[in-house]
Order: sequence, then C-alpha cells, then structure tokens
Amino acid sequence: MDKSPVEIGLIIQELADKLRLQRKDLAECLGVTTNNIQKQYERQMLSVDKMEKLSILTGINLFDLYSTQEPLRALNGEAKWLRRIIQRLQKRLAENAEEIERLKAELGEVKESRFIYKTVIKKYIGEEELEENKDEKK
Repeated sequence: MDKSPVEIGLIIQELADKLRLQRKDLAECLGVTTNNIQKQYERQMLSVDKMEKLSILTGINLFDLYSTQEPLRALNGEAKWLRRIIQRLQKRLAENAEEIERLKAELGEVKESRFIYKTVIKKYIGEEELEENKDEKK
C-alpha cells in the first residue's frame, strides 16, 4: 500500500472551492464551527464518519484517495475497454443514422412515385373508375 500521506485537508479545500460549498454547509457536515474549517483544511487525515459525510456531500468517494495503485490500474484498464466499446457503439450509431437517412429518402421517392402514379391514373381512367376499382378490391 502507498505509504505517502494524502493531504485530505487540501483536497477538501479544493473540492469546496470547486463545488462552491459554503463554509457553514461544510462546517455543518464536518460537525465543526465555521471558524474551525481552516484547521480541517490543514489535516492529513479525517475520521471515517467525516470522510463518509463529505463523500455524500460532494458526490465523490474520498476513500478512493487511500486505495492502492493496483485497483486504479484495473479500473484504468476497464476504462480503456469501455472507451473501445463506446467507440464501436458510436460507429454503429452513425451507420444506423446514415441508413435511416437513406430510407427516408427512399420513402420520399416512393411517396412521390405513388402520387405521380395516382395522378396519371386519375387523368387517364377517370376518378370514378378509380373509386370503383377501390371498392371492388374491398
């Protein structure tokens, strides 16, 4: 396990700044006064219950900061695998979008041909005969 200390106080301070957390909200979460927040920023360690509360408040699992490098390598490998899957899915999505556009164009051509066909039929055989043929097919 990595023995170097995690400057959890500095990390908390950066997170608070980045997430624009109010000092009073942070103090309430940590169970300290707003005047005591600076002392929390100077700490290298926090109690488990404070870490848990901060993780919930920030939406970031602060316990991961204390994990070894091995799980991080495994997650990194999984992230690469997931990126490849995403790339394949994006390619498939693009191909499907192209196919949809092609089919829309084809459908437009079919509708246009159908309209022309109906127009020609009405012109040459008359609308009444067209209606009679329609009734006979039913």
